[in-house]
Amino acid sequence: MAVSGVVALPVLAQAETLTGASIPNPLTPQVDIARAKGYFGVAGVEVDLVSFPSAREGVEALLGEQVDVACMAEFPAATRAVTLAE
Repeated sequence: MAVSGVVALPVLAQAETLTGASIPNPLTPQVDIARAKGYFGVAGVEVDLVSFPSAREGVEALLGEQVDVACMAEFPAATRAVTLAE
């Protein structure tokens, strides 16, 4: 899943924790910026990030339900990982 902007999240009655796959890439800083500015906390969401060396491994973790969300910019790897899962 490529992130192209900050997603507005509804305010939840209680904090929910999401585990996300993090693939280091200077082209996709949105999640890091949102965490630093406290946007997730305002929405009642706590975000835990698990670092992966590549988008493919992040998507595999998403497909294997090891993480709730994955943000990446390596579209060909993401496409291939999803194709293999079908």
